Amino acid sequence: MPTSFPPSLLPSPKQCWSHGTCTQKKLVEALANPNITAIESDLVIGSVSNDSLTDSSLMIPIMAHPPDKSSDLSIKSFLQQVTTDDGVLKKHIKLDFKQMKVVSPTFEEIIRQHVRKGLIFLNADILPGPGFKNMMRKDIYNDYYDIHPEEFLQVCLKFLNKFKKELPNLQLVFSIGFKADVLNLQGFSQSHIEKMINLIRDYDLISYGVVLPINARLLVKNVVPFQHFLNVFPNNDNTQLLAWTATGEPPISLRKVKQIKSEFAAVKNNCGLGFDCAVADGVCMGYFYDLAFEAYAIWLLCTYILTDLVLFCNKNWNKILVAGNKVTKQNNHDKTS
Repeated sequence: MPTSFPPSLLPSPKQCWSHGTCTQKKLVEALANPNITAIESDLVIGSVSNDSLTDSSLMIPIMAHPPDKSSDLSIKSFLQQVTTDDGVLKKHIKLDFKQMKVVSPTFEEIIRQHVRKGLIFLNADILPGPGFKNMMRKDIYNDYYDIHPEEFLQVCLKFLNKFKKELPNLQLVFSIGFKADVLNLQGFSQSHIEKMINLIRDYDLISYGVVLPINARLLVKNVVPFQHFLNVFPNNDNTQLLAWTATGEPPISLRKVKQIKSEFAAVKNNCGLGFDCAVADGVCMGYFYDLAFEAYAIWLLCTYILTDLVLFCNKNWNKILVAGNKVTKQNNHDKTS
């Protein structure tokens, strides 16, 4: 059954972002900068520091990126500062949920703060992507990134359906991505994208608007699945693809950015493509960063393989010794007979 697309709910993909806005200082700077059009902040459950009005032992939604568990900026204070007295958001905001238990309290705070007009991106990594198994080796993932796709979407839609009736001028759109390791040597497969497409269809997310954020270094390794993603929703202003580089990630070369643009332009579906990348200064620095990044990724993969080999040997050492002894005894028996 063909999808009936609503009028465009998404702003231009060409935004000027303030990323990792998880401190009072960074938020004040972002709000004061006229060039900044959108503010992104991460959300976890933790404690508020440097706030005499809030009990520091109270665990509440705060603006912080894992593994941080404390911040001088709560979701309450964040919303109060990004909203005018009459409930209008001063800039677009992106709420990047890092834990499932922070989702419902955040929506409840939006209601309490009487946010009435503006645009909020609801961001979460909800599906496993390239290198997900390697990501789970890191201790940071023991307490965070526990968001299950169906649970996240159901909770969000419960509040969004309510907001649609009560707050028609408040736009909340989905920015849903993958739990992926930017150091993975391979890019996304068709099966990764098909799972995302199925979720979008099953929950009718197009009616709210969907941005698919993809790390630019993983995207350039295989753009075909994402060309397919944009083709699945033809002539639709409510889906976008956002190529990004992470905070702390080395800048990507202009050569790779141009490669991504040209490959989408070649199939005439680059209208929904946006970029939020730190780009290297000059050709030489671009090549240096690209080569250094790939070299580090290869070295890291070798350490994973070696670690797995050591763990396997430790776990099965007794079995290996027993098998070796059996072979030795059999050889000795053959020699004597």
